[in-house]
Amino acid sequence: MNIGNINNLSFFGLTNNVVRVAKTDINLFDMMSEPTNDISHLINKIEPDRTPPVFKAAGPPPTPDGSYTPSPQLTDLLQTSREDNMNRFVSERDTFYAESKPVQNVPNPTPVGFNIVDDNLVMILTGNSYTGENVLNNMFNVGHDFEIIEPPNSVLGFEARINNLKNLYEYLGDTAIEHKNMFDFAVQDIIDGFLHRGGMYVNADKEGVADSIRAMFDGSDGKYSLDDLKTMAVLSFERLSFPGGEGRSEFQVGADFGYHALQIEMARNAGKLSDAAYETVKDAFDKSVEDYITQLNKYQESAKADAFSPKHVNYSPVRPELVYKSIDIMLGALEKDDFNQGFREALKTLEDMHTTQRDISLMGNGKAEARFSMTFAGNSERERTRTVDALQISSRYFTEYINRPEWQLNGNPFSISVAV
Repeated sequence: MNIGNINNLSFFGLTNNVVRVAKTDINLFDMMSEPTNDISHLINKIEPDRTPPVFKAAGPPPTPDGSYTPSPQLTDLLQTSREDNMNRFVSERDTFYAESKPVQNVPNPTPVGFNIVDDNLVMILTGNSYTGENVLNNMFNVGHDFEIIEPPNSVLGFEARINNLKNLYEYLGDTAIEHKNMFDFAVQDIIDGFLHRGGMYVNADKEGVADSIRAMFDGSDGKYSLDDLKTMAVLSFERLSFPGGEGRSEFQVGADFGYHALQIEMARNAGKLSDAAYETVKDAFDKSVEDYITQLNKYQESAKADAFSPKHVNYSPVRPELVYKSIDIMLGALEKDDFNQGFREALKTLEDMHTTQRDISLMGNGKAEARFSMTFAGNSERERTRTVDALQISSRYFTEYINRPEWQLNGNPFSISVAV
């Protein structure tokens, strides 16, 4: 105990010894000479209450009516956390998949792409590239019958933006050519926004995507159709990861990539990806698997050399063939008459392979591989629950987008019980 603590203890001890002022006109000798006299009432005046204090268990402060609200149980907190996560997953997808809507009978709406200054004036805006100079120099007179579509605040809103520009250009007729540079500038701004927010597959072929959006404005065919472009963005958005991070086994990584490979094949089978788009997406997907395996191996090497890494496990190179085998097992779910059953069987197969590989490594030298340190579906109930919720919500929105409800995941796909 340091000096500061001693002083503090002494101080608090002194303050508890309250000095009380007693009645001074009492003759104690007189009291002693008359034993029948009781002075207890005088003592009570000096010390009004000698009842021992009653200590209550710590808890939340009382409510205004004096009652106490019990502390929430852990299960309640977990349930609240789960509901918050699910609400976030749903809110993100509601925003992403939001529909465009027409602007009607509104005096001064300001949808992205146009700004109606009054009933007759429309001027082109170009998102982040919009400046005051554009406002002054680029105004167009249009009639009340000109329809404007308000794009959603989503990467998929590029469709409404490009259609607004196209419709305005056609509406202006011969005078539109006078403002061709401004229209080209606006189209490029829409392209830049789509590339910025579109994700991995959109950016896998920037030139092809840009040319395709320009072709949409011109009314011609590009390398990618509208469905191609939207689906490439959807696939980028719906990429999910199972628990574990860099410490996952080949079978967990294969399950992760295998789920996404299923989405790619579903989109193609549903007619949402042309051959050109499928080739671009597939090439980017294969490259992402290769890059991730390289990242896992670097992590293994780094952990092995780190003096602070656990020493009761092995850090051996990742076996790529097991990752690709696992992806193929996941893809086999599409060949089943019941997709949900096929999906569960695929995960169970990978879980058994994961467990077997761990047991084999333990039999060798008593040390498991570091990437097999967790169970297949995660080490905690909360982790597994979050994964299942994310899979179900992602699957519901994705299968609605491709209009194939028979491929929607229902229930818990893992063999391990998940409940909160």
